[in-house]
Amino acid sequence: MCFARELTASCRHNVLFVARIGMDGVVIDNDMVAALVEDLLKERCLSNKVSRYLKHLGLLCSPQAGSGFAVIRQRAQRKIKQLLNPPVIDRLEKILAGKSASYVLCSYQGLAKIPGFLARMRSKLSMEIIAFVHDILPIQYPEYFRPQQMDIFKAYLAQIVSVRGRFVCNSQDSCKNLQQYANSQGWVLPEVKIVCPQLMVQEAFREECDLQLMEDIAASVPYFVTLGTIEPRKNHLLLLHLWRELAQSNLEPMPHLHIVGKRGWENENIIDMLERCKVIQPYITEHNDLDDNNLFHLMQGACALLFPSFAEGLGLPLIEAQKLGVPVIASDLPVYHELELDNVTLLDPIDGKGWKDACLAEVNRSANLKIVSNG
Repeated sequence: MCFARELTASCRHNVLFVARIGMDGVVIDNDMVAALVEDLLKERCLSNKVSRYLKHLGLLCSPQAGSGFAVIRQRAQRKIKQLLNPPVIDRLEKILAGKSASYVLCSYQGLAKIPGFLARMRSKLSMEIIAFVHDILPIQYPEYFRPQQMDIFKAYLAQIVSVRGRFVCNSQDSCKNLQQYANSQGWVLPEVKIVCPQLMVQEAFREECDLQLMEDIAASVPYFVTLGTIEPRKNHLLLLHLWRELAQSNLEPMPHLHIVGKRGWENENIIDMLERCKVIQPYITEHNDLDDNNLFHLMQGACALLFPSFAEGLGLPLIEAQKLGVPVIASDLPVYHELELDNVTLLDPIDGKGWKDACLAEVNRSANLKIVSNG
């Protein structure tokens, strides 16, 4: 949300947004997106965020007396037809009126999934296609993704190349991996630029956190935070086995682990540990719908952010922790050396003893800091 707010503020007169709806898209002007961003920043409930999004698109109809769900659905369908008429490319052609423009793709899940869409945009609008690539992990590590993801991602990259598009990466490591894959396909890419996100802690996220979270924090000191979708690549199993070992050793004080992220895919073993391993349950809290403000408060009080991933394209949580002054214990991945972060301990993601020693060292360091501050 910080990125969205900054983009809408800094490029007010030069940016339009296109949202995919079915097999076409709708053009959304900058002011509407800016208003939507501010609404979403104020809203902490995910379902309400979805409602706000639909409301801004005009797809959320207020029920009238005597109208049921079918009537509301019909109104939304009529509104969608209005939004998609004329088609998005025709609408962009009218808006641009011959001016040059670039279409920036930040995900392979949007309009690029519509067969031939980028080719039509390139030919009809003479629009430059730019793809921001976070990583090529579905190609490098298909075992961590759903079975079809590798083929979908390969097709996406090939489509960008076929329309003579350009690539922008978020790190040197992602750029190197993309170039190696391009070479294996016989592609000659234009210069790939690297744009690493620059984060700022916004004043908007310095509000008080929710009462329930305040109680959770107070009851779980000392504690650690791990952040990311619960799926095999994030290596939650390492932490859960470590916490079981710590709990069985009767450690005092026993640290708490806050897991922030939704439950993802291919994660049966992780879920079994969370739901059936009784010895760790008093020391583990899952947060699957935590907003930025509450995450800010949770991370600030942590002994450290734990990030034992097997692979990452960048690792935004490390940058966020750095901005908050929170220590980090993370996997020793090439991209983290590139970030040149302070107060970071890098370890092999399967070195259980190393992770245990590092966590205990942070617990002791945190306790010593509190003794000094209280003294």
